[in-house]
Amino acid sequence: MSYRARRVAIIPTLVVAALISSAACSSNSSSPPEGSGDTSSSTGNTGNSSSHAGSTSSSGGSGNQSFGGGQTSFGGQTSFGGGVVLGTGGVPSGVGGTLGAGGSLVGSGGMSAAGAGGAAIVCAPEQNRCDCHTSVGLAVNNWVDTFEDGTLYIQQIDERNGEWFISPANKGEVMSVVDNSGGAPGSTKALHMTGGELASQKLWPTFGVPLGICYDASVFDGITFWIKGDSSGGKNDTIKVALPTPPTTEKVNGGSCPDGDAGCYNHFATLITLSPGWTQYSLKWSQFTQANWGPSGANGIAPAGYEFQKQILALNFAPNDNTKSYDFSIDDIELGAGAVTGHCGDLVTKAEFESFFPGHAAVYTYEGFAEAAKQWPLFCGEGDADSKKREVAAFFAHMVQETSGLKYTDELNPPSTYCDASRTEFPCGGRSYHGRGPLQISWNYNYGTAGQALGLSLLTEPELVVASSVNSFNAALWWWMTRQPLESAHSDIVSGKGFGSTIQLINGPLECGGKSPQAVQNRVNAFNSFCSALGVSPGDNEGC
Repeated sequence: MSYRARRVAIIPTLVVAALISSAACSSNSSSPPEGSGDTSSSTGNTGNSSSHAGSTSSSGGSGNQSFGGGQTSFGGQTSFGGGVVLGTGGVPSGVGGTLGAGGSLVGSGGMSAAGAGGAAIVCAPEQNRCDCHTSVGLAVNNWVDTFEDGTLYIQQIDERNGEWFISPANKGEVMSVVDNSGGAPGSTKALHMTGGELASQKLWPTFGVPLGICYDASVFDGITFWIKGDSSGGKNDTIKVALPTPPTTEKVNGGSCPDGDAGCYNHFATLITLSPGWTQYSLKWSQFTQANWGPSGANGIAPAGYEFQKQILALNFAPNDNTKSYDFSIDDIELGAGAVTGHCGDLVTKAEFESFFPGHAAVYTYEGFAEAAKQWPLFCGEGDADSKKREVAAFFAHMVQETSGLKYTDELNPPSTYCDASRTEFPCGGRSYHGRGPLQISWNYNYGTAGQALGLSLLTEPELVVASSVNSFNAALWWWMTRQPLESAHSDIVSGKGFGSTIQLINGPLECGGKSPQAVQNRVNAFNSFCSALGVSPGDNEGC
């Protein structure tokens, strides 16, 4: 089993925190028109954010949000009222700095977030956020949030980055990540929201999360999530799922709808009915529609042919009737509606997997591999049929070398704890970040960044990598699909650079260039064997 080379962790492309003023509805009716926007909606997080060393609950009553996990720090660069400031580089530090000093109000369109050590995107006051910067999803990974890390941050992957918010703030709403046997099998946490009526204040409660400054999700066909709620005692039994976009959002909040216009916040939305048990919804983009509400001639109606999925400012969940209290939970949110087809698990049957890895450790199951593969649509999902087979052969070949054919979960006799103390944004705390899982992920910065992407607290609980089969293959696929720092093993195989290029990425400094010819040959032999079994030629550039 080879020792791990010092890999370079991916740098999140942006760290987002948006402070947006709530927009009160001018009516005191019991509910907004069907399909209308949640008229107290926001497109970013509200209140003051601490240095993220506290609990995972957010209370509108206190106006403060304190988030555990230390994933993100906004101390480096903040600007309220003077425009939008978004970090584009640098790993978020998780220490220092408070976000905002003015509650939920921002002034003239201010929104800020700065990753530690990175350049910033600066949007002008009242500039359309999508004109300022749009992150384009590539379907590298489907997951928005599983809540398994216990924080209010979404998973930082596929150009997505954001933090859950409550709007309006300071109105008694409570949102927290709670221990719960969530909707999906194996889920242990969910996001829980409770609160009272707000009709007397002409407001609607909204819970949501930005996916970035502006997010293009058109590569996906919709969104899937689990939800349940308690509607007993006259509480809300209907939740509106809404997608704010520039035409439906006031300029002060980064949209293009004139400030104060009665037609603003007519978001693309759909209504779902709560049940006491967990229910999974898969919603196509076509199910999100606008209602023709607001005074005649008001703004807020998107132009004909507008593709809202290309300009998503946030994903919102709002109780539909503001005259009633509410109590509901959501879990396991992912982009894409319905089952993922054509994933890498389809190329390998269970019988083949068992024959490829006889005597594998109990945690490495075919079911875990297939389930993890579904969450990475581009894994064996790009290129021609031969490229797809070659990719699974390469992935399996490295697993053979790293784990002796999936027989080991942990690195044998690690020479150190793999803690890079200079990476202060990923504090080690005396824990060992030795190789774990099918590709033996190692080093604190890899554990920390993988944890952010997968929604797992891997930095503080590195053993979670091998706590389940899905976790282990997901950690391996995170490394495989993620650029390290400019290329990924996936991109090298698909682009035809050959198997040798993937050896360079996974352990080049310790094996290539004659440093460990036997290790290189072991990988090449395994690759050729899998290619033969899958009926594909190995291609060029096998060694390094």
